[in-house]
Amino acid sequence: MKDFVIVRLGCPFCGRWEIAKVLTQADIDLVDARSGDPRVKVMEFSIGKLTKENIPIGVVKGHVVNYVRDLTFMCHLLKDGGD
Repeated sequence: MKDFVIVRLGCPFCGRWEIAKVLTQADIDLVDARSGDPRVKVMEFSIGKLTKENIPIGVVKGHVVNYVRDLTFMCHLLKDGGD
């Protein structure tokens, strides 16, 4: 649960502002950084090894957050379906 990252379809790594701008109109996936998803590998190539400190970001109630230090954000996101 600590290593989830957001990956926008068609954009292996998008900054916080880009993600915030497309929340209502683009496909966004929550991807476990340990899942082996090829998009995660592209992200690692672009920004270095994904760690709990330098990535994950997520979206809770329309706000982009780094919830790696607060697991309740992740639980809140999954419980509410990201709405």
